[in-house]
Amino acid sequence: MQLILDRQFLLFLVVVLFLVTDSTPATAQTGTLQGFVTGAERGEGLVGANVVLQEKEGARIGAVSTRQNGFYRLGGIAPGQYVLRVSFVGFETYRDNVLISKSTRRKSVKLRSKTRTLKNVVVEAEGGAGDVEAGKQEMQSADISRVPTPSTSGDIVSYLKSMPGVVSVGDRGGQLYIRGGTPSQNLVLMDGNLVYDPFHLVGFYSVFSEDLVANADFYAGGFGAEYTDRISSVLDVTMRPGNKKTYKASASVSPFVGRVRLEGPIVENSFSFIASARQSLVEEAAPQYLSTDIPLNFSDLYIKLHDIGGDSQCALTGLTTTDEGRIDPKDTETVSYSNQALSGRCALLVPGSSALTTVKAGLSRFENSIGSVEDPGRSAFILRGYTEVDVNIPYENLDVSYGAQAKLNKYRYDVGESFGVIDTREDAFFTVAGHLGFEFSAPEWLTLNPSVAVVWPTKFSARIEPRFRAQATPFGNETKINAAAGLYQQTLSGISDERDAGNVFTAWVPTPIASKQPRAIHTILGVEQDFSRGVSLTLEGYSKWLRNLVVPRFSALSRFTTQTTLADGLSYGADLRLEYNRPDLYAFVGYGLSITRYEATTGNFGQFVGGTFDEYFPPHDQRHRLNAVIEYDFSFVTVNASWQLSSGLPYTQVVGFDSILDLRELREDAAQDPGRPRTIYDRPYGSRLPIYHRLDISLSRTVRFSGASLKLQGGVINAYDRRNVFYVDVFEQRRVNQLPIVPYAGIKFSI
Repeated sequence: MQLILDRQFLLFLVVVLFLVTDSTPATAQTGTLQGFVTGAERGEGLVGANVVLQEKEGARIGAVSTRQNGFYRLGGIAPGQYVLRVSFVGFETYRDNVLISKSTRRKSVKLRSKTRTLKNVVVEAEGGAGDVEAGKQEMQSADISRVPTPSTSGDIVSYLKSMPGVVSVGDRGGQLYIRGGTPSQNLVLMDGNLVYDPFHLVGFYSVFSEDLVANADFYAGGFGAEYTDRISSVLDVTMRPGNKKTYKASASVSPFVGRVRLEGPIVENSFSFIASARQSLVEEAAPQYLSTDIPLNFSDLYIKLHDIGGDSQCALTGLTTTDEGRIDPKDTETVSYSNQALSGRCALLVPGSSALTTVKAGLSRFENSIGSVEDPGRSAFILRGYTEVDVNIPYENLDVSYGAQAKLNKYRYDVGESFGVIDTREDAFFTVAGHLGFEFSAPEWLTLNPSVAVVWPTKFSARIEPRFRAQATPFGNETKINAAAGLYQQTLSGISDERDAGNVFTAWVPTPIASKQPRAIHTILGVEQDFSRGVSLTLEGYSKWLRNLVVPRFSALSRFTTQTTLADGLSYGADLRLEYNRPDLYAFVGYGLSITRYEATTGNFGQFVGGTFDEYFPPHDQRHRLNAVIEYDFSFVTVNASWQLSSGLPYTQVVGFDSILDLRELREDAAQDPGRPRTIYDRPYGSRLPIYHRLDISLSRTVRFSGASLKLQGGVINAYDRRNVFYVDVFEQRRVNQLPIVPYAGIKFSI
């Protein structure tokens, strides 16, 4: 074992040494042109802008698309005078003459928004719900706005719930299960910094509202080595900067939430701020507005400072959130949690180098509890601080990326007797990690992206995690074949009691059983076909082999306490997506087939009335899911609709009841004092809830006048008032329903 550790540590040192080595390619006979492409108003990096270098006669010399932060690089250029042309949808095309010498020339470009109206032009946007590359989906704010949300802005969490492979057990709790993984196995990043739980208890909202998001990458699996310490999925969100030319403000209100937002320049054209504050209103409004109690409330406060120079982009992002309430109105226990996150990130073009270097640092804090407000029975806290350096070097046909990270994790939890021997603990440990990846085309129609991560938590041995992604277009760009595979491991596990769907309390602990870290192996294979006139079809199959998952042990009797044990899991399935995208009409239909099964690694999971059992389907095993999203612009009003049909989730049935006598006390009259009632359960998750279906509709109109705008939005959630089951309380044997029909109206005023 020590020999293996030494070899892994040696490999880690090799990676670290590689990180500090100057990897600038030799370009003695040719020149290089590189820089950032940004929007002139906000200064945000424009990802996917087209950068073309051509001779004055018009012959093309080279062309690339901008990457993260709007960075581009054209290499191998013979010295001379050329024309640079930069274009992006919604912005005016930029043209300029540039002189290339035998060195690196920096040229950053700011694109101005188009101010004229274009007629008879068809724009077929890249990305969207139908464009998925081996589990990766790119999202823009326009995508997020298509799914109705009871507010004047769309939200990422509502959008994700409309996608195949994403399971939510209800409209309260904010828990997402991605292709068989659990919420604590998902990595969520805001401007590169971890946010432990960005989804609010009211399940329509997260910290990622539509008007704050610049873009986001969502990996349902198969992510590269730059992401570590999670085994299921990644949501990497880049928040937009504030306006760098003018001050803007907005205020909005709806029955569920109220909000204000401010933004503007601190130093015109270079340094800006944006701030947003939001407070839920649902707890106060629900009794009068919906004739029912929804004892949930949340708030969040967000701010971002952004500075852009010719050779750099830097941002400071801060976030604080609070959530509190009772997921089941009849429950006596209150759930509460809060996030605090602060991070800084700079993307730099270092003088004398052709590399893009990104430096990051940040703090993330999460605390949650459940019980009475005065004396919660269970509580947990975790703090994460990190610093990271990433380097990207785009050669002519090869991109090299590498980086190193150091993290400090400090945690504390007190779970009482809920999980047996896992009761109270406080500790801290360091983790160092490095990653190395390549992206190259050989031949031109095949793009390969191998990568490897080395992770070394000081409490455990070092580990090596190879990853691989690929895309092939052998029949032309209209047909794309995508594949991904990789090994993933996780140091900290989120322990929760999955027996109770109304309990979202999570304690973060490092491998509590036999020092076995959770791990997964992902495989993905998919094909995307683009047809004419904005139609695309994508089919993708996947599997996740899960190991060393911490799950509760089960009992045939009703108990609020439990022991924990290890499980191995297998989740596999397929997603089918059909998308139609035209200027006035957008339509999407997605179908997901999924099977998730857990098996005991040793012995069994516990008992039920028929004996012990060694496998089961967990409560997020949703076999079938059909989603449809539509948006139509009537010019005077925009109509959005979202419909979902899904098979029922597993739950545990009751076999019967009996009474238990406390023999420690002498009973005078057994007939008058028969003992305490007790529930006896059948096989855990051996039955299925009824099918779920729901229709959400919204109508919106924006009226613009001098220096201001007014947005009016109205809609209805659960339009035909379907009585969907949220969950069955296994301890009190009560059916808890999802929200009934929820009509809403909202107004947003912007200046």
